[in-house]
Amino acid sequence: MPFNTALSGLRAAATDLEITGNNIANSATIGFKESRAEFADIFAASFVSGGNGVGSGVVVEQVEQQFGQGTISFTDNALDLAINGGGFFVLRDGGAPAYTRAGMFSIDSEGFVVNNSGMRLQGLLASEDGTISGEPTDLLLNTRDIAPRSTTRVNESFNLDASAEILEKRTSSITSSGPGIQSVQLGVNNGYTAGTVDFNGSTQNIPSADNLSAVQIAGELSALPGVSASAETSALLTVDTGFPVATNQLLINGSSYAGNDINELATNINASSGLSASVIGGQIEVVATTGADLIFDVAAAVGSGTQVTVTATGGGGGTTSQTIDEAVLGSQQATVGGQITITLDDLAVLENPTSTNIFGPLTPIANPASNTFDPDNPNSYNSVTSFTIFDTEGIAHNVVQYFYRVPNRPGEPEGTLWNTVVQIDGRNVGPNGVDGNPSSAVFELRFNADGSYDPAGSSDIVIENWLPRDANGIPNGALGPLSPPVVPIPEPANSSNFLIDVTNASAFGGEFAVSSLNQNGFAKGSLTGVEVAESGSIFARYSNGETQTLGQVQLATFPNISGLTPLGNSVWGDSIDSGQPILGAPGAGQFGVIQAGALEDSNVDLTEQLVNLILAQRNFQANSKTIETADSVTQTIINLR
Repeated sequence: MPFNTALSGLRAAATDLEITGNNIANSATIGFKESRAEFADIFAASFVSGGNGVGSGVVVEQVEQQFGQGTISFTDNALDLAINGGGFFVLRDGGAPAYTRAGMFSIDSEGFVVNNSGMRLQGLLASEDGTISGEPTDLLLNTRDIAPRSTTRVNESFNLDASAEILEKRTSSITSSGPGIQSVQLGVNNGYTAGTVDFNGSTQNIPSADNLSAVQIAGELSALPGVSASAETSALLTVDTGFPVATNQLLINGSSYAGNDINELATNINASSGLSASVIGGQIEVVATTGADLIFDVAAAVGSGTQVTVTATGGGGGTTSQTIDEAVLGSQQATVGGQITITLDDLAVLENPTSTNIFGPLTPIANPASNTFDPDNPNSYNSVTSFTIFDTEGIAHNVVQYFYRVPNRPGEPEGTLWNTVVQIDGRNVGPNGVDGNPSSAVFELRFNADGSYDPAGSSDIVIENWLPRDANGIPNGALGPLSPPVVPIPEPANSSNFLIDVTNASAFGGEFAVSSLNQNGFAKGSLTGVEVAESGSIFARYSNGETQTLGQVQLATFPNISGLTPLGNSVWGDSIDSGQPILGAPGAGQFGVIQAGALEDSNVDLTEQLVNLILAQRNFQANSKTIETADSVTQTIINLR
């Protein structure tokens, strides 16, 4: 009957109109996927009908959803998520899981990520150290404040200028007294006896010959690396017979000196090259500034009877005096040898002297260092940097790190040697000194000849004697040093010890520069926002600048996504036709990436749907015309008489 055929066509056209109207109605629905009607003909054929069967109309065989990509629109909500590519968000509400492309999410009162219907987004949770693992579950975001963490490790990368000047000249000064006065025959020298000394493990002949003067010995010593020697000769002169002293009566080193009184005589001596003289308690101190011997002699002068006494400190440290007068003219003179001051740098070793006249006793001089490190003197260090660390209570402290180059030790390999000094809040943090207070924290940094860092020749920079204090120097209650120190520093820290790792440092020619610096401590922080990466990883951002991984969104796909069952609210359920869900991370394999702060619009094309609307209308009208025609024919048959 043509009526049944036409009715099936009307029903099919009406369904097509309904599907098209639903697409148009949801053209602005987030995550909506358009549908289309798929028709099939009805053909009633008998076993013997052959090729003469007539069709019986049409039927809507399937309403097929189109899962093509919708346009991505950006929003201001960080938890609005869009999938750019394949996959579905996984939702659960206590029952079977559901799947959606509509990524309008928020955080409920318990901290779970939910959609507008209260269904919880599924994903993997992160451990305290940020490791993502485990089975998919309800994503829970910790919105509490993040607790502080003390610094246990600082990683530094920097370059020290290999051409930098060695500013520190640490010295160790010693003084050796000369032999003092010796009464000898005229023309016999009063020099040092030859001997040897061990310098940096090697035996040296100093002096190289007998009877050398102090200034000659100083010259031989100064030729050694790391040694600086100077000589000075001094003696006290007393005029026993009174004044005036006439010309050619008093001879010093062969030159004649005269004067009507002690002051005039001293003035005349002082005017000589290489000599200086001053009056001290009725005596004249005569100094040979060059370190040469002082030879005193008294010449004959009619009616004078000149007599002088020369007093000097001998080689053993005692005082020796010698009186000479004109009565024994030409048979006596007093010769005074000089004293040598030897200055060694802190890497030179001078020991085992065999000539005690030269080197014994070796008397240390106070303040044996010159231009030593001083944080208040920029000229005593080459470079400086600073950074912030945190104690066990999360309180910030300022670390200042100074660098100064020091000379290599004898016998060490080529390269450069540096010292670094660490201060915290302007206070020393080295081992306790004899006064019970922390000393300067000094660490050696050695670099190879190619400028690379030498960890074997360098010190581990471990700060192990720091007690955190407030601005007034009072302990603030944070944990102090761990005793005994533990390296590596345990985490979480049970003390304020920390390590500065400089294994990536270098010493190339060029300016000092810090290329990277980071430390693992932080203060307490409040949650300021949540971010989602393309990989689906969810990060919490805190007011202290820290970020923490909270979890990762999981996506699902199916062997046949067209077999999913629509559940409303832009949500689908799996079915026998769709197959079992395949779970994975965004961006992996067939899964698309996550676009945070964005939503996927409906994939409905309004222009196309309006055209479909017209076509469905014409189909409906055409099938109506079939009924009208069939009715007219039937009426004609009925009217036959």
